[in-house]
Amino acid sequence: MARVGATRFRVAIEAGEDVRTADVVLDRFDHHTGQILVNGFPHSLLTGTHGPIHLVEVDGVAHRVSRDEGGVVRSPAPALVVATPVEVGDEVEAGAPIVVLESMKMETVLRAPFKARLKERPVSVGSQVPTGAPLMRLEPIADDEAEETGPVETVELDLPEANGTAPALDRLARGQEDLRSLLLGFDVDR
Repeated sequence: MARVGATRFRVAIEAGEDVRTADVVLDRFDHHTGQILVNGFPHSLLTGTHGPIHLVEVDGVAHRVSRDEGGVVRSPAPALVVATPVEVGDEVEAGAPIVVLESMKMETVLRAPFKARLKERPVSVGSQVPTGAPLMRLEPIADDEAEETGPVETVELDLPEANGTAPALDRLARGQEDLRSLLLGFDVDR
């Protein structure tokens, strides 16, 4: 993806050996709503951000996007760091305890989500951390017993035609037909 203007982007999508591009224009109405134009075709947009998670709804279809870096373990709530049983450089098995937090007089044990090596620990025992604060950065360790996965399947994306390939009058006529069929489904005389 490349930014080509203040609100314009060019997105390249690889599909096998082919590379398809989409010109995207973002038009914000307010902090949470707007519209995106993909190759000239409009789509409604609704967004919300909760910590490192972005919730994006495009034409009524919800998507959850994380801007978090892989391997970062974050605090699930405001808490006090009570114990850090692993040191930087230590290897841990999946499910092993890596940090203990106390919140509202309850202890929570956070466990390694996968076999890993502790790469960084920016907190220490006694630290007060807010929700979403990075507690540790884990580096995955290859599991020798893991089965090798086959080739990755490619997915065909049905992108709208580029602006230059569908004349504006044709796009307008298609839009009017869509609007007409939508209105025919409503009882206008009420």
